Amino acid sequence: MEQEKTAVPAEIGTAVPDETKDTRPGSTELEKMFEVDEAFNFSASVEKFLDAEKRLAEAEDRASEAKRIKEQAEAELVLRMGEQGLDTIKLLGYSFSRKETLRASVLKENQEQQFDWLQEIGHGDAIKPTVHPSTFSSIVKERLSLIEAKQAEADPLPDWVKIYTQWSIQKRRAA
Repeated sequence: MEQEKTAVPAEIGTAVPDETKDTRPGSTELEKMFEVDEAFNFSASVEKFLDAEKRLAEAEDRASEAKRIKEQAEAELVLRMGEQGLDTIKLLGYSFSRKETLRASVLKENQEQQFDWLQEIGHGDAIKPTVHPSTFSSIVKERLSLIEAKQAEADPLPDWVKIYTQWSIQKRRAA
């Protein structure tokens, strides 16, 4: 079977099918779909593509910068509210609440211990190829509540579980 050959005239930079035809089944439909008119100029399409690519990169840069500024402002708001002992403020038509979230993590080298421990405490169903960080944090939070309530079956957390808190701001329209 002979493949379609394409000649590219340098003066217009477009593909023009050679007289040799592909005899594979369905090749006629493909030829019609991708038939290139000799007069067709790719410059406008290439320019649109390059312009869109440039505009997208600029928008992504602006979005990254906006995200960084928002994260800084959120950290500052969390800090200032904490310094004043405030959990919620209402300002400019919004209610801003400081939210503390417990997070737990495990180093990769302790993953087998993590899996064994989750099995022991009845959370083996949380184990997939790995354990999702949010799921693990929820399980650790639950265990801490049991420990705090002095439940007999609640052993202390293993040493390899790292716990930290993450503060964030929740914004809602003020009532």
